[in-house]
Amino acid sequence: MASFASDRSPLLGETEPSLSGYLGMEDCDPETGSFLNAQGLRLATYFYPALTKKPRGAILLVHGYGCHWHWEFTSFPNNTYKNSWIESFNETGLNVYGFDLQSHGLSEGLKGYRAHVNRFQDFTNDTKQFYYHCKAKEKGGKVYVLGLSMGGCIVSHVAEQLSEDLDGLILAAPMLRLERIKRKPANKVLLPFSACISACWPSLPVGSKSKNPFHPDIGAEHDADPLNYDGRVRARMATEFFWAVDKAIEDAHKVSCPHLVIHSEEDTMTDPEGSQMFYDGTPSGANKKLAWVTHLGFWHGLSKEPQHEKIAELIVEWLAGLLVRNPKALGKGKGERGKKKQQTKRAKTPSSRRKRTPPKNLK
Repeated sequence: MASFASDRSPLLGETEPSLSGYLGMEDCDPETGSFLNAQGLRLATYFYPALTKKPRGAILLVHGYGCHWHWEFTSFPNNTYKNSWIESFNETGLNVYGFDLQSHGLSEGLKGYRAHVNRFQDFTNDTKQFYYHCKAKEKGGKVYVLGLSMGGCIVSHVAEQLSEDLDGLILAAPMLRLERIKRKPANKVLLPFSACISACWPSLPVGSKSKNPFHPDIGAEHDADPLNYDGRVRARMATEFFWAVDKAIEDAHKVSCPHLVIHSEEDTMTDPEGSQMFYDGTPSGANKKLAWVTHLGFWHGLSKEPQHEKIAELIVEWLAGLLVRNPKALGKGKGERGKKKQQTKRAKTPSSRRKRTPPKNLK
């Protein structure tokens, strides 16, 4: 694995990324692989198989801006599999798929820049490409899509463009409105010029993000992780963000698949009003639910902050009605039975001997 400069993305190996040597992740042992996107960039992929004898479905997790996939969906501290959303989904019988978005984590980016794309649609195209790969791997089984923060905006676009091809959608603290971010003092000065700067110098860092006011220790770990990006939002990204959130709300009426939206009203990173607007804009007859989790003490990091397991339980409970005819057949979290299955399977298939069959490269 090559090292990388502070502003550039690391280089992938020929087909398989390595997680060794990075912050935490000692108990993370995914099957790893990669695929080439339409732009010729190689993106790192991850797969965690279900811990039940027979998988009951699959879920594709899409991470947010500036972080890598494992940081987003493993638990705090030290990016651990134990007590993470990944483990929760595995224990309930779900295969878990994921990938580092282009210019994030171990995936390549345009001209080597981190946290930078030419168009927001590039994120959407990559996600659609990998979604269809997951569908092929599942051989007709259901594959649900979950996006957190910016990932929520990405998968909302996926749902709007794929319509009935999508089995189900979960938006967790989705980036669907950014008025609060716009009002930050630095952004008031710089963002009005972002469109002009984007055309002339798209990679220039101009915008600022919100810091975690509830859990600064989680924020500190984010900043210390070398695979995360903690710089200012680049000019092209800023203009694409504003286009993307407006487009997601404008096209919400195209979402015909079942969908669950989860948000905290204390979120100052992504506006909770955006979740309400999206929910109101989707068809009234759709199978949909909007869940506010402010009472649980959340800010924005629904997969990392204290009581994140409650969010996993909420998601699993909602998915139960979609995955099986009898919802009780799908576990609701990390029960003793799930823990025993995990311990048994891990004991029989130690890390050093576990069979690895990374996904074939996509075309």
